[in-house]
Amino acid sequence: DNDRFSEAYTLQPSATLQETQDLFTPVSVQYRHEHYFNDPPPPSDPTAPPPDPAVRGRDGWNVRTGFDQFWLFNNRRSYTRLSYHYDTQRNEGSDWDYNGHEVNLWVQTPLWAGITLDVYGSYYRFNYRNVNSFSCCYDARGGLGILDLTPASPSLDTQIRTDNRYTAGLALSRDIGSYLTLSAGYGHTRNQSN
Repeated sequence: DNDRFSEAYTLQPSATLQETQDLFTPVSVQYRHEHYFNDPPPPSDPTAPPPDPAVRGRDGWNVRTGFDQFWLFNNRRSYTRLSYHYDTQRNEGSDWDYNGHEVNLWVQTPLWAGITLDVYGSYYRFNYRNVNSFSCCYDARGGLGILDLTPASPSLDTQIRTDNRYTAGLALSRDIGSYLTLSAGYGHTRNQSN
């Protein structure tokens, strides 16, 4: 469909620190304001009560700060990049608030015949601040309830949500002329959530 799902505005100032000829570090701070249309979505069961925006509302903001350390080697034709970023997400609804830590490692080096190899991996930890409403607090009809951990509204899961996202991949690429690059790669993402 042509309905708009969301929009975001991002401001990201950055600076690059040059430690040596072969070491440099971009540091950045990013602010992003997010707006979701039709938020929170209506329940699939028309007889169920509407979702509470204080739980399911996704409009909010994110602040992300960190650095990328680059090391050039192989006569400056190859590089490795180690990065760390911390971000905090705050939304109208308690389901989406988290503090995150992301670590990345990336290596790029030429091989032969103009082919370049990229290998990368990352780990992203999301520490959510609240129990997710999909995991707890279902009402008597089985629909999504509100975060009210009382005997009248028993919880199925009282653990605060944490996610561990692992990403790894590799790619081979080759420039064909000045305006075209041919590449083939494989990327794998695994998200483990409690």
